[in-house]
Amino acid sequence: MKRSLTAGRQLSFETKLENWAEGMDYCAVPVPAKITQALGTKGPVLVMARVNNSEPFKVSLFPIGGGQHYIRIKTKVRKETKTKTGGQNFILRRIDDAAKSETREKRILEAVAAAHRRREKRADQNK
Repeated sequence: MKRSLTAGRQLSFETKLENWAEGMDYCAVPVPAKITQALGTKGPVLVMARVNNSEPFKVSLFPIGGGQHYIRIKTKVRKETKTKTGGQNFILRRIDDAAKSETREKRILEAVAAAHRRREKRADQNK
């Protein structure tokens, strides 16, 4: 039996686009808990989405644990809507997701070293 897409509820929210992984052109937006609760699932959910009045596009809300979802925003959509990232939360998320204190400490040191490299690179570019 083939299932067809049908119009469902419209849910909307405002949030900041996050860079999801350093060095990759992969951005996503966090889905507020009230939206996830309204969907009634902690698993992936296929939706039709819009970003800043873009054309609707099909995308899956992907779960990241703890009942939270994110939506990946394709480069094409970001360029069409002139949407820029609003934060580097992936660094904090990576540190926070560490189960062991040793791993957390290692990731903090890596984040500090990466910040120093970026600062030095900017300083070299401004010379």
